Amino acid sequence: MNKLFFICGFALSISLSAAEIKYDSPQAFYAGREAVVNIKTDGLSGKNLSWNLKYSGRTIAAAELAVPETGDVELKFTFPEIKDGVSATAELDCQSGDKKLVKNIFFFTQNPFAFKKKILEKMKIGLWASEGDEKAKKLLDSLGVATADVANFADFKGELLIVTGIAFGNFSGLEKDLVNICSGGANILIINPKAGTLPLKTESFRNMIFSCNEKIIDFDRKFDSERWGDFPPNEKSLNLIPLDSGVAIEVAGNRNFFTFMSAKIGKGELVICTWDIFGRIEKSPTPVYLLEILMSESEKEQKNN
Repeated sequence: MNKLFFICGFALSISLSAAEIKYDSPQAFYAGREAVVNIKTDGLSGKNLSWNLKYSGRTIAAAELAVPETGDVELKFTFPEIKDGVSATAELDCQSGDKKLVKNIFFFTQNPFAFKKKILEKMKIGLWASEGDEKAKKLLDSLGVATADVANFADFKGELLIVTGIAFGNFSGLEKDLVNICSGGANILIINPKAGTLPLKTESFRNMIFSCNEKIIDFDRKFDSERWGDFPPNEKSLNLIPLDSGVAIEVAGNRNFFTFMSAKIGKGELVICTWDIFGRIEKSPTPVYLLEILMSESEKEQKNN
């Protein structure tokens, strides 16, 4: 912010903006891949910025850079590979003169399912994907997660059904099939539905929860809830609307309503989220680790039942 003062007929502009170093990137990255971190340096143009990344007392990367006129500094480094089942917390330190930033960032392996393949096999996981969309199948196969394709919801007999890219309006009586599946003790994950309205048979629900993207960090505070790589987690959202004498979930064409819904039905659970888990897996570890948690929650439900 600048203020203008007049002294003896001359205009004198004095900057009141304090110099500052700010972190402007996601906090979760894959280990073993190049990570790019953006740092904003207000009021430090023309000065030098030194930085280092430390893990367990050891410097992983460090450099000193000149701050450009834009004030935007890009840091690039590769965190070493880590063992499956382990996440690493590193400390990033940035300093320019007396201005300093300290930020924890987190690194994950490629496959959160590495030690759970046999457990997941026993769950008899079903997968329904919209026609021509093979992202979910290819990803789960690459992670060693066995699934069986589901064509007819009413015929599903497993413990976990994953549904991705569905348009609710294309399926008459879908709400009844979902209630029947959950009432039988199975769990359903509906991920990133495309469009449409789903009536909710709330008389069958034991409870119902709605949340926004902040729900992501409720699962794990190391996750990113605002950006997965360069993109937000969701392009669409869920809106609760009146329908006849009840209510329905509507897929809304914006990001500003709810993005997560959970309903306990009988001994099972229905989860619907608009997070693009299968589409943004290459940009961030958050989607695949979030998927693992959602599937693990289903596993816990089965044990409790």
